[in-house]
Amino acid sequence: MKSQINYYSEANGWKYLEQEKIDANIVLYFISPDVKDVDKVLQEIKSQYPNAQTVGLTTGGEIFNEEVSHSTVSIAAIQLENTPFQIVSLPISNITESEEIGEKLGRLINKDDLNSVMLFSDGLKTNGTGLIKGLTSVLGHDVKITGGLAGDNEKFERTKVGLNKSPEEGQTVAIAYYGNHLVYGHGSAGGWDNFGPQRLITRAEGNVLYTLDNKPALELYKRYLTEEQVKDLPGSGLLYPLSIQSSDSLKNDTVRTIVGIDEKEQSLIFAGDIPQGHMARLMMGSFDRLIDGASTAAEQACALSDSIEGDSLTLMISCIGRRLLMGQQISGEAEAVYDTLKKGSKAIGFYSYGEIAPNPSNNLCQLQNQTMTITHFGEKKAA
Repeated sequence: MKSQINYYSEANGWKYLEQEKIDANIVLYFISPDVKDVDKVLQEIKSQYPNAQTVGLTTGGEIFNEEVSHSTVSIAAIQLENTPFQIVSLPISNITESEEIGEKLGRLINKDDLNSVMLFSDGLKTNGTGLIKGLTSVLGHDVKITGGLAGDNEKFERTKVGLNKSPEEGQTVAIAYYGNHLVYGHGSAGGWDNFGPQRLITRAEGNVLYTLDNKPALELYKRYLTEEQVKDLPGSGLLYPLSIQSSDSLKNDTVRTIVGIDEKEQSLIFAGDIPQGHMARLMMGSFDRLIDGASTAAEQACALSDSIEGDSLTLMISCIGRRLLMGQQISGEAEAVYDTLKKGSKAIGFYSYGEIAPNPSNNLCQLQNQTMTITHFGEKKAA
């Protein structure tokens, strides 16, 4: 595999125009919703890599190596030399379609030699839990699946994904890699701590939480926020995710991030399912714990890196809640990941509304929230 990364801002243009071009067959790009002339950017990408299919999405912040920026575009051009691939896209109009869309994607890409899948979807019209459930119902749990949900900074208004055209609302894209030449490492870790009392989830439907301990969920949640934070919901809710635990075990917590509220119903809307009958507890983060989590995720993802010949690429997908909490210190987690990689490694990424990766405790793919999720991949030497 050969790869190149580049970085674009409307003020300064492309950072690495002078590099010798590779014959890329895939280009990943992560674009700020603040970038105005998206078509111009895509035309320039196409002129540099005319034979590549382009997959892109809007973000809550862009990552380029160890740097985090806003109002920019991070791209990675990939030339797979021994790995067949297929890229498919399907529209998704609302959250209730998520599982069905996952099944349809699975049927489109399912082949005996399927190695791994990169999955990207609209961050506001997708229930990530349902999407993964549908996909794995077709593919099984042995296929490695990583990716994330598109973002819109902290606005929660429009998130977009695109295949070979400008990103649009209501789109899902899967990149399927085949054969045994691709080394596809993954890692995921959080770094958040529980606080406050545990509460029983007494009413929830899909990704909507209505009551905790038979009390309106939104009303209870607001008790932990300042007056200013209440006004800033749902964005401020990113600072206080929920830890979901089985009613009979405190192990293998699932973290869920708020993506919307309903004042009339006094409910909270999350990026993935909230299981009724489980326990919920608020979480908060600290800089040091989040940085340690990012390093742990990188170590997990790079465990097989010695078997890669030629270039490798690291994809970082982190939750926008981490970016908001760490503020101007946010580059610290990208630096922690980059320092874990081999010297001269290439990395890009974005801040998302949900991260997709296998759970390190059981290796089953699930929607993650408030994590740093890493995909590190490249090709083995051809036999």
